[in-house]
Amino acid sequence: MSMPAFRRTSLRALPVAAALTLVGLAAPAWAHTTLVNSGPAVREEVGTDTNLIALKFGEEVGGSLEVAVLDKDEKPVPVSDAQPAATDGSVVCARVAELEPGVHTVRYEVTSADEHVVRGSYQFTVKEGGSTPETLGCDVSALAEPTKEKALSDQDQSDFPAWAVWTIGGVAVVTAGLAAVAVVRSRREEDDDEVEATDLQE
Repeated sequence: MSMPAFRRTSLRALPVAAALTLVGLAAPAWAHTTLVNSGPAVREEVGTDTNLIALKFGEEVGGSLEVAVLDKDEKPVPVSDAQPAATDGSVVCARVAELEPGVHTVRYEVTSADEHVVRGSYQFTVKEGGSTPETLGCDVSALAEPTKEKALSDQDQSDFPAWAVWTIGGVAVVTAGLAAVAVVRSRREEDDDEVEATDLQE
């Protein structure tokens, strides 16, 4: 006797349900903040009088705030301690020492609202007669003198928690297993239906 149609439908729905569970588990793990604006902007050509790095993220950041600037030779340029803008907790400000012409790299490390460390980097160019970058609400006069040389990691990504890797991997294996079982059972039931139909015709 073949399996009732509603049971076949339930079996076929199991992989879908497992996949939705996978998406639901993965979403929080990937939902870290990202850099949405900056001054200087990415690949912007700014003047030699630039003395501020302003970074705006998609949400408020806190905890450890670190900003580093490297010159064209990858040597750290003195910066001040980074701190949030007085009027916007999603903006991080750091004062930077005099910049020589050439390509510079900004590296940052902040803590997002979900308490995960977010790292990243980008480059801009300093040249005579360059533009004046946006301050994004930062007040350079409120920042300490730039005396600290930092390098930071050049890892351009957010930390991905180990528990999320194991959970997603486990759900993926279960999903594949359920899909295989559902396909095999569905085919068997279709074969049984064909046999029953042939017997009835005879």
